[in-house]
Amino acid sequence: MEQLHVTVAIIAILIGGIQIVRRKRGSGHRLLGRAWVAAMALAAVSSFFLQSATGGFNFLHGLSVFVLANLALGVWRARRGRYTEHALFMINTWGGLVTAGWMAAARHGLELSSGIHALILAAFWAILIVATLPLHRQAVRNRERRQDLVQSSRA
Repeated sequence: MEQLHVTVAIIAILIGGIQIVRRKRGSGHRLLGRAWVAAMALAAVSSFFLQSATGGFNFLHGLSVFVLANLALGVWRARRGRYTEHALFMINTWGGLVTAGWMAAARHGLELSSGIHALILAAFWAILIVATLPLHRQAVRNRERRQDLVQSSRA
């Protein structure tokens, strides 16, 4: 089960990276997105069968529940046409996968000091946050527009 978990997690990291940098519309994006969601879901579900490697249920299994919830919310946002929020859910879920993969590699033999690991992860998230700031701003504008529409329809 561990090999399946690692394999689908690596596939999800690769597909997610491709999805972030490629064109966002069309059947190619949807097809790769479905493959990514399937790989992420399989990685999350398979983690529940790795109790012997992790010493029983722990916070990582809680993260798997969180991933499954974020995947569902991200897909729901896309189906509702709320593509900016969809993008934020999916990009941040991918970032969490990269972080978990890095932490697993650190735990299983990536020999660096803990300070270097923390610095690399902090730099990764700083880049991801800066790169998604336009999406955050757009999400706020979209939310304000929806609220204005609701208020004007009540008047």
